[in-house]
Amino acid sequence: MIKSNDMKFIITKSIIDKYPSLRLGVLIVTGIDNADEKRDAISMLSNIQKEIRDKGFDIEKNETILKWREIYRSFGAKPKKHKSSVEALLARVISGENIGHINNLVDVYNYISLKYILPVGGDDTSKVDGNILLKFADGSEKARILGIDETISPKRGEVVYADDKEILCRRWNWRESKKSMMDENTKNAIIVIESLLPKEKLNEALNEMSGLIEKMFGARTKRFILDKNFPSLDIEKGEVLKEITETRISDISHEKNTDEKNVANKTIYTLRNEIEKEILGILKEHLETDDIVLEKPPSEKMGDVAFPCFALAKKMKKSPVEIARDLSEKIKPSGFVKSVSAQGPYLNFSADWGALGTEVLRKVFEQKGDFGKGKGSETVLIETFQANPFKSFHIGHIKNAVFGEAIRRITMFNGHKTITVNFSGDVGTHVAKWLWYYTKFYKGDVPKENFNKWAGDIYAAACEKADEDPSYKEEIEEMNRLIDRRDASIMRVWQEMRDLSYDDYRKIAKELGATVEKWYPESVCEEPGKKKALELLEMGVLKKSDGAVIADLENEGLGVLIFLKKDGTALYAAKDLGLLTLKKRDFEADRFFYIVGSEQELYFKQLFRVYEFAGLSKPGENVHVVHGLVTLKEGKMASRLGNVISYDELKSEMVKRAREEIEKRNPALKNKDEVSKIIAFGAIKFSMLNIDNVKPIKFDWDEALDLQGKTGPYIQYVHARICSILRKAEDEPLADASLLSHEKEVSLLRHLAAFPQAVSTAYRELKPLIITSYVYDLAAKFNEFYQFVPVLKADENVRRARLGLVSAVKQVLENGMWILGIDAPEEM
Repeated sequence: MIKSNDMKFIITKSIIDKYPSLRLGVLIVTGIDNADEKRDAISMLSNIQKEIRDKGFDIEKNETILKWREIYRSFGAKPKKHKSSVEALLARVISGENIGHINNLVDVYNYISLKYILPVGGDDTSKVDGNILLKFADGSEKARILGIDETISPKRGEVVYADDKEILCRRWNWRESKKSMMDENTKNAIIVIESLLPKEKLNEALNEMSGLIEKMFGARTKRFILDKNFPSLDIEKGEVLKEITETRISDISHEKNTDEKNVANKTIYTLRNEIEKEILGILKEHLETDDIVLEKPPSEKMGDVAFPCFALAKKMKKSPVEIARDLSEKIKPSGFVKSVSAQGPYLNFSADWGALGTEVLRKVFEQKGDFGKGKGSETVLIETFQANPFKSFHIGHIKNAVFGEAIRRITMFNGHKTITVNFSGDVGTHVAKWLWYYTKFYKGDVPKENFNKWAGDIYAAACEKADEDPSYKEEIEEMNRLIDRRDASIMRVWQEMRDLSYDDYRKIAKELGATVEKWYPESVCEEPGKKKALELLEMGVLKKSDGAVIADLENEGLGVLIFLKKDGTALYAAKDLGLLTLKKRDFEADRFFYIVGSEQELYFKQLFRVYEFAGLSKPGENVHVVHGLVTLKEGKMASRLGNVISYDELKSEMVKRAREEIEKRNPALKNKDEVSKIIAFGAIKFSMLNIDNVKPIKFDWDEALDLQGKTGPYIQYVHARICSILRKAEDEPLADASLLSHEKEVSLLRHLAAFPQAVSTAYRELKPLIITSYVYDLAAKFNEFYQFVPVLKADENVRRARLGLVSAVKQVLENGMWILGIDAPEEM
C-alpha cells in the first residue's frame, strides 16, 4: 500500500490535555512471518487463561479495569455496554469462554494483554494511509466495522485511532475496524500497549512483547514510550518527536504536489512515488475499493509495479487471473504509465523510462556529488573508533573504525550534521598489567614506528608472565591501585605511553579516512561518572545493594547493572555516565550513536533505560549501532594471547598483494604504490561493510582482493573502466533517455533512480550493507550493459545519450563509494 514516507504516530494535544497520565508503549515491527500457525503462541494464550481461572480474578476490584471504566464514561461510552478491550477479554475468560486462535500476532498480543492487564492492539501499517492519530472524533469520520456491511461514523467526542482517510479503531481500544486489521499476510505492523496508571508494568510488557515477536516471527522491533512530554513518533525513522499542537489530519499530512510542471524539481524517490500514485488513481477509477496493495514484480521484465488481484476474487466472483486480464483490457496507459499487462493473477504496470530516465540523468548531472542526499536537520553524535591504548590496534578495531565512519557518512549524506568522538580505556586491569610488566621486566627500547603493534606484544607477554607466579597477581593489583589514586611514581610512565598510543591512533585514523573530533579517555570520565551515579542514588534512580550502587532493572526484564562497587570503585557503567555528562557539556546533539560490537547489546539496553529513568535522555535518543565481531579462519582473536592480525600487518600484506595484482594485469600503470594502497584499503573496507550488522566476519585475504567477486576492488575496477571509456569519447554526454531503449539501459536507469531510496534506507536501518549491495549491483549492471550495448561505436545521438548514461553511472558509483569511505581510482 502506498503510504507517506514520514508516517507518524501521534497522540493529539487534546488527548494529552484530557488524560495527562496516559503512556503508550509502541512497538514498530518489520519483517513479520505471520503465515504458519505457531503452536507456542496458542499454548501461551491457553495457559494464561487457565492461570487466571485457577487463581480467581475479581474484575470489580481491579484498579486498571476501574480506571478504564472511568475513561470510557469520560467520552460518553457506557461501560456496561462498551467495555475496554482488556475488560472484555477478562470477562470472557472468567466466564469460562475460551479465547481461541485468531492469528499468531493477535494471539501474542491477547496473551500480553491478559498477563499484564493492559489493553493491547495493533495495525498492519501497509494498510494505513498517512499518519495514525489518537484523537477525539468530530463525528464526520467513517469506519468499516466487522460484521456490519455499511460504513458508519463514530460519535462526536469518542476517542479513536484514525489515519488520513478512515477510523482504524473505535472507542479507544476496541479494535473492530476492518481497515488495518493484522492477518496472516501482515509483514509490517505497529503494536500499541496502553497504560493510565504509573505503577503498571508497561515497560516490562513492551519488552516481553518485543522479545516474543522477534523470536516467534523472525521480525525486527523498535520500542518506544510515548507520553505527554513525547507524544509523537516518526514510524519510518523510528524517532520520538517534539510535541505538536495540530489536531487535524489535514494540517499534518505530508505535502502532495500534483503539478506535473514541477516534476523536474522533485527527488527521484518522489518520482517513483508519482508512478505509484498514478497507478493507484487509475485502479480506483476501475475498482470500487480502497484496499489496493501495490508490489514490486520479481523481475524487471515484468514491469515496475504489480497489482495482485487475489483480494478482489471473492467480491467480484471471478478468478484473480480473469480480473487481471479484464483490467488490462480496460485500462489505457497515460502519464508516466507506458503499458499495462496481465500476467496470471497480477496486473503489471511499466513506466515510461524515456521520460523518467531523462529526469534521472538531469538530476545526476545537476547535483553531481549531492545526488541522493537527504534533507535531515538533526545533529548526531557518534561514538566510534573504540580501541584501548596499551593494546594492539588489530583487525577487529579496523572493523569498528571503518563501520563507524560509514555510519557517519550515511548520516551526513542524509543531511544530518555529525560529531564523532572516541571513548577508550586508559585505566583498568589491562593497563595495570601492561605497566607492571613494562616497569619490572622489559629492558628494550620504545619503538618510534608501529607503537601499537609493539604495545600489543607487550600486553600479550604480560598476560603470559602473570600466569607464571601467583604472587604476581597481588603485584598487578597494587599497580592498579597506584593508577587509581594517580600515584606520582607511575603517572609519568603511564602518561607517556598512553600519549604514544593516542598519537599512533590518530595516524591510523587518518590512513583509514576515519574522523574522530574528540578523544575521551576513561580516566577523564571516571570522576564525573562517580559524581553522577551518587546523584542518581540520591534521586532514587539507583539504589544500594550490599554496599554497591546498582540499577535494579528486573521489572524491565533487564536484570541488574552495577555502577559503583562497595569500595566506591567506578565500573564501566559509571564511566559511561561520566562520558554522557561530558558529551552533553561539550556538544549539542539530538541523537547519540554508539558503534560497539553486538556482544554489548544487553549492557546498552540497561544503560539507556537508566538514562531515560534519570531524565538524562529521552526514549530513542540513544542508539546502539551493533556490528559483528571479526574472526580469522582459525577462530576468535584475543589480545592477551597475541593471536591477532595487527593493523600494520593487515595493511602491509594487503598493499603487497594489491601491488602483485597490478604487476600481473597492468604493469605499465603509473603511480603503482599509490593505487596499490587505494585498492588495499578499498578491499579492507568493503569486506568489513558488506555484511549484515549482527553477523560475524571471517576475514579472507584472497576473497577481499578478488576482482571478479563482490568486493571493493571489483567496484573500483568498474569505475576505472568507465573513466577509460569517457577519456576515449570525443562527444559531450547527453541527458536524453528517450534514445535509450535497450533492456540493459532501462535496467541501469531504474537502478540509478533507486539510489536516493538506498541512501534513506541505509540511514533508517543504519546498515552500510545496503550501500555496498547497491554499488555492487550498479557496477554489475553496468558491466552487463557494456557487454551487450555499444557505446563509442553507436550513431552520434545515441552515442551521446549512452555516454550520458555512462557518466551518470560513474557519478553515482562515486557517491556510493564516498559513503563507504572507498576511493575511486581512474586507472587500475
